[in-house]
Amino acid sequence: MITIKDGKITNYDELIGRIEELISGVIFNKLPAFVRKKIGKDLKTLKDILLKSRLPKIAIIGRTQSGKSSLINCIFGEKVCETGSGIKPQTEGCKWHPFKSSHGELEILDSRGIIDDTTNTSIKESKAEKEFFNAIDNESPDIIIYLHKAREFATLVDKELNIIKKMLKKVEKKNRAEVPVVGVISYIDVMFSRSDPWPPIEHYQMIEIDAQKNAFSEKITRISKDTNLLSIFPVSTLNYYDIDGSINYKRSNNWGVESLVKYLVINLPEEAQLKMAIATRINSTLNNFANKVITIFSTLSGAIGLQPIPLADLPILTSLQLTLIITVAYIGKGRISIDDAKDFLVALGANVGIGFGMRELARALLKLIPVAGNAGSAAIAAASTYAIGKAAAAYFIDGVSIKDVKNIFKKNNVISKGEKFEIKEK
Repeated sequence: MITIKDGKITNYDELIGRIEELISGVIFNKLPAFVRKKIGKDLKTLKDILLKSRLPKIAIIGRTQSGKSSLINCIFGEKVCETGSGIKPQTEGCKWHPFKSSHGELEILDSRGIIDDTTNTSIKESKAEKEFFNAIDNESPDIIIYLHKAREFATLVDKELNIIKKMLKKVEKKNRAEVPVVGVISYIDVMFSRSDPWPPIEHYQMIEIDAQKNAFSEKITRISKDTNLLSIFPVSTLNYYDIDGSINYKRSNNWGVESLVKYLVINLPEEAQLKMAIATRINSTLNNFANKVITIFSTLSGAIGLQPIPLADLPILTSLQLTLIITVAYIGKGRISIDDAKDFLVALGANVGIGFGMRELARALLKLIPVAGNAGSAAIAAASTYAIGKAAAAYFIDGVSIKDVKNIFKKNNVISKGEKFEIKEK
């Protein structure tokens, strides 16, 4: 059984087990060996996507009042932590914090005061340093963001750079490998007057921004030419919030953060990318994951459609399609129940009405025609599952209206769409 809490599926380990149960037994044993091998490979990929997915761990290094809290809020797209007042840092203690939004969660190590507390760094570690090193002993970051204010690189002295170098070496020793570093230049908006275009589009603005990036890069390379600095992103994180805590983008000077977040997603370890995309609502990345899942389920449906028992596979296919909807919804808007998935199918018109019933009956009866009939049945099953998956992605990830989703379902529910998911022996 799948674990359900408040009507929602919460245990995806059991969800995978449910899929395995659906395709096992008599029907699975009737499939050709090469088909069973393909199904096993697809199930492993599905497990890797869902079960091995974990929260990303991001360390943010920067001086007090460099805009760490504002950047975190921009990454989430809503207010998840208080921003500084210019007097003292808002994050207490250099430790891992599980920041949560309405969409997801990230683990962030905010290096409170570590750059500011440079007393006797050549002799012994400061309190902030010790807290940082204790934190990475418990959990090492997947990626490090080094945040610095625009137009303040002249004040980036060797003492600060040496602390950064020391931190990187500690993290790399813990990871036994280089940890990616992404540079972020904050407060880009203060470089320009109110009369200048915003967001910055003029040539002179680009020249000034590039000069800041070059200054940052030059300072970082003084630590070591081998520093694993992936890229530098100029950003503005001046935010105004609505009552519900979400960022009011019409009023805010929020610029450059989306490009940064997309870059972070693709440079995180694979097992951390899905959670990052969910928490930060990067639809392009979410759709990439959804497409992988849709392909797997469509192939599974096509394989089940190959088995030669008319009508026997209909309950299995319906269960697979409901599971697909639940999985795509998890990638998109969060957990939904089996009843929610059924309601979505009903809204599509995918499992009600004479048209769909006759189509499924025709697909089942095709199996009475040896060989060629089974191939046609497989293509129809795959096409139907593919169409349901694309409709679910449009609804749960892209926020398309149910009316338009119906058209997406109809457009994709054609045999030609299912033929590419047929499993053929090589």
